[in-house]
Amino acid sequence: MRELVEYAGEVSGHPRRIWGLGDGLSRLQGRILGRLPGQPYSYDNYLSATVDNVCTHNALPELGIEPTGIDTVVPQYLRLTRAERMRRGRTSAGATGNKSDADPTMDQR
Repeated sequence: MRELVEYAGEVSGHPRRIWGLGDGLSRLQGRILGRLPGQPYSYDNYLSATVDNVCTHNALPELGIEPTGIDTVVPQYLRLTRAERMRRGRTSAGATGNKSDADPTMDQR
């Protein structure tokens, strides 16, 4: 995680100092922040971070997916404004913001 945060900071032009927390402080952080509105970080997040989340078998080629390197995608993405990222996310999800795209079975009051 540290490497990804450092990379994103460098690419975006906003490098930051990263303070690594030990296991005990990370656990405490999860317990405390998990009680805040919106749960910015939870104990469950802490537990998930303690387990490797990579596989040993790359099945992407079997699925016909050609991976794109992080150096290709991240610099372009981080240079977008927040509004542009939101618009692209909605577009790729199939939402255009038009009322005509709404589900006709939904009650539109």
